[in-house]
Amino acid sequence: MAMQDLSAYLQNLKEQLSIQKNGELATQLNIDEQRVSRWCNGEEIPDDDSCIKLASIAGDDPAKVLILKHLSSTSIMARAYWEKVSIKYRYGRTSPKSLDKGSEHDRRHRVIQFKGADRRLLHDRRRWLDRRLVLAI
Repeated sequence: MAMQDLSAYLQNLKEQLSIQKNGELATQLNIDEQRVSRWCNGEEIPDDDSCIKLASIAGDDPAKVLILKHLSSTSIMARAYWEKVSIKYRYGRTSPKSLDKGSEHDRRHRVIQFKGADRRLLHDRRRWLDRRLVLAI
């Protein structure tokens, strides 16, 4: 199944469950209707717990919905990372062990490349700093 954005996923879920109104989906999720409307319109992104509930209702893997959520992120760096995860997910490599490639040495000393980001690589168990994010290496 091809990846899609979260609002398209919600529309497909509503069609799959024959739900006409956002209120019906909100009732199943135990949240208010306005929140579901904002999700469907792309004005707001659901939290992780709501994504897991959505996956449960749809009978999908929660990882798929969580990936869709993070692909909707506004941070360029976060979107780039989750795009890589989504590609690996499409090919069935969903366990953390299979997502990490290379030896321990390679993982510790690899330079993460993002276009236009100020980056500084610090060695071994230190952190890579960016203006917006701090990612553990």
